[in-house]
Amino acid sequence: MEAWVMQDGDGNLAEIIQIRGYAYASIDQLGDDNEAYQTQDNVTGLGSAFALIEQDGRGNYALQTQTSGSGLEGYIYQTGRDNVATQTQSNAWSLSPVPSYALTTQTGNENEGHIVQTSQSAMAIITQTGNNNLATINQ
Repeated sequence: MEAWVMQDGDGNLAEIIQIRGYAYASIDQLGDDNEAYQTQDNVTGLGSAFALIEQDGRGNYALQTQTSGSGLEGYIYQTGRDNVATQTQSNAWSLSPVPSYALTTQTGNENEGHIVQTSQSAMAIITQTGNNNLATINQ
């Protein structure tokens, strides 16, 4: 397991919880009053879990949860202020060589994006540019 947090600004909050198996997590925060949370549990120890959150701005919120029987990749990129992104991935006991992949990119203000994936070898991408956008993917 490997975890990194880098913060440059005031009032930022970051938390990484890794329970078992191979897992890599990173949180980078530039600006003020951003919040980022990541939890990874590689249940079987097979494959890997990879999670990245990058926040540049003010008042952004990101939550990423991965529970795996194989591979998962999750990326959240937020630039601006008061954006919200959540990603939840679980692929049960899959031994698939293809990981599930989730990506949320938010550029602007007050955007909201949510991804939930419980299927095997799934891919979901949310890209939000501008202000006050809402997107949800559930598969």
